[in-house]
Amino acid sequence: MFITQTEITASKQACKQASSAPNFLPSFSNRKSFFRFANCSFSLILGASLLLVGCADKEETDDTASVLSAPTSLVATGGAQKVTLDWKAVSGASSYTIYWDNVSGISSSDTAITAVSTDNYTHSNLDNGTTYYYKVAAVDSSGNGPLSSEVNATTDNASSGPVFTSSSTATVAENQTTAITLVATDEQTITYSISGTDSALFSINSSTGVVTFATAPDYESPSDSDTNNTYAFTATATDSRGLATTQSVVVTVTDVADMTAGGVTYSTVTIGSQTWTVNNMAHAPSNSSVNTLNTHYWNGYSGSGGSAADEDGYYYTWDAAMNNSTTEEAQGICASGWHIPDDADWAVLEEAAVDGASGVDWLNTTDWRGTDEGTQLKAGGTSNFNAKLTGFRTSSSFNNRGNNTALWSSTESGSSAYVRHLATGYATVDRNVYSKSNGYSVRCLKD
Repeated sequence: MFITQTEITASKQACKQASSAPNFLPSFSNRKSFFRFANCSFSLILGASLLLVGCADKEETDDTASVLSAPTSLVATGGAQKVTLDWKAVSGASSYTIYWDNVSGISSSDTAITAVSTDNYTHSNLDNGTTYYYKVAAVDSSGNGPLSSEVNATTDNASSGPVFTSSSTATVAENQTTAITLVATDEQTITYSISGTDSALFSINSSTGVVTFATAPDYESPSDSDTNNTYAFTATATDSRGLATTQSVVVTVTDVADMTAGGVTYSTVTIGSQTWTVNNMAHAPSNSSVNTLNTHYWNGYSGSGGSAADEDGYYYTWDAAMNNSTTEEAQGICASGWHIPDDADWAVLEEAAVDGASGVDWLNTTDWRGTDEGTQLKAGGTSNFNAKLTGFRTSSSFNNRGNNTALWSSTESGSSAYVRHLATGYATVDRNVYSKSNGYSVRCLKD
């Protein structure tokens, strides 16, 4: 069946007229045909002199066509080698298709990520420092719906991994566990680790990068691989992408003058502005008035509780510790150039235990004070004072080994004297006065 050019021209005109006068029906000869021309569909019923015309936009579909809307509220957020997309769910959508490129002007001909089942998506393994553009379409059984508005996001700046900013060398005094703190920068979270030559002699906090000696080094008996007091290891900083950077680190241990008294040599440690013996005194007083064993001093714990691992030094009455002197800051049983710390000396140490951050009036308050100064002064604490819980002796018996320790000061208070008391149940420090006849531990402080 043939349609004449005249009929086609009339059909075009009918479409135009129908858009403004939908009841307009032109008349044709006895033939029937169906056209789609441009944006118009029309039927010619020939013989009935009737032309049925229907004009529609080319985007319209039949009754089975998709009626999905375009996703809205699309947001793109850049990260390290990734972009995260979020949008508002579309009613009736069974999945979504994401179109993307690294240039603007996204269309359905761009690279597609299909069968996305949720209203969010993380686009991974991208180049850092690059801007990516996106549009999203909802999908149902009829196909894709219209595209969303375009959004873009830029991934993090390009990085080859963490960069160390901390020094590769450190110098520390013997008899303390402090070694070095590793610091690296990166746009991601960093995890620190150590390996290599002397790494087994250290511990590391993988989050903070703080490296400490597992056991405080002794300059006179070095344990590094070369036995020359230079401890070497390899530090590694790894970010959350798995990118890693290494640094060779050397920690040099220096000598600290020891103190020798009563034929015993004691290691020392510098804490803040003070230099203390690392261990409690363990020799007899030289003054014959106060050097009777088991009367003025005791050379070992005798009783239950704790174990030998908690023991450190002898137990002295206050008179024995002072070597029969009553002068504050007297040399006592310490070596020349050293003294029994007074109450004020202990206050300085307490403040230094937390780097001066407590705000406590250490010299004018009693009982348990502070925050965690006691923890830091005990064995294993960060102060390196290394006070063991040796217990103590009262007038007739030993008590609390493994739970408590008390250390004399040279400051009197009538028939008593000030002490510093540490205990397992407290993170703080007790300042109090106790009977001079009790047997407590003694530390020496350099003049």
